[in-house]
Amino acid sequence: MGLALSGSPGEQVNQLEISLKSSNTHIGKTLLPLKTSGMVIVNSEWLFWEQFKSQYIYLITTLYFPFGNNDDAPMSLKYTDPDFIDHYLAIFPLINTAPMMDLIRIYTLGDVLMPYGYDILSYVISISDYSGALDSYYEVYNAGTDIFKSASTNDLNLTCDNLSDGVDNTFCTISLRPSNKIQPYSVILVNLQGMYVSTNSCMF
Repeated sequence: MGLALSGSPGEQVNQLEISLKSSNTHIGKTLLPLKTSGMVIVNSEWLFWEQFKSQYIYLITTLYFPFGNNDDAPMSLKYTDPDFIDHYLAIFPLINTAPMMDLIRIYTLGDVLMPYGYDILSYVISISDYSGALDSYYEVYNAGTDIFKSASTNDLNLTCDNLSDGVDNTFCTISLRPSNKIQPYSVILVNLQGMYVSTNSCMF
C-alpha cells in the first residue's frame, strides 16, 4: 500500500496513484444485516486532499472496492495532536456490495497536494472493513530523503530606479509568482550576485 508521491513541494498533482491492499475479500458495504460501510483513511502531516477540489481521476467498476461519490464522497478533516502537530485526515468511504476479485487495488486521484518541503512527511493509510474493524495499516515516517524537486518561479522580475554600474542607494523591487502553493510565513531567499542589499522590506 502507499501513495506514489512525486513532483515538487506544494505542487497540485493530477495523476497520483494510491495502492490499497486488503486481507479480506469483502471490506466495503455489506448487504446484511445493516448496510454499514468500510473506509480508507489517509492521515498525513500536510493537507493532502482538498475538500471540494481534489477528485477521482479513475475508479474501478462499482462492483469491486469502489470509493464513494455524492453523499458518500470523501471528507477532509484537521486535528492537532498532544504534541501540537497538525494532522489532516482524508476519509474515503467504500461502497461496494460484492466481494473483491483480488486483494490489491490502485486508484488514481487528481488535484491532490504534495508536502511543502522536499521530504516526505509522515503519513498513515488505514482500511476498516464493513464492521468497523481495522483490516489493513500502512505507515511512512519522515525519512529525510528529499525526493521532491525544486520548482522555478513564474514571472520573476527585478526592477531598480537606477540600474547603472556602481550606483549606490538605488531602490529595487523583486516580484515573483510561485509555480506551486507555499505556506503562509514561508521564508523566501534571494541570491543577488554583484549587488549588496543594506535594507529590505517585503510587501504582499
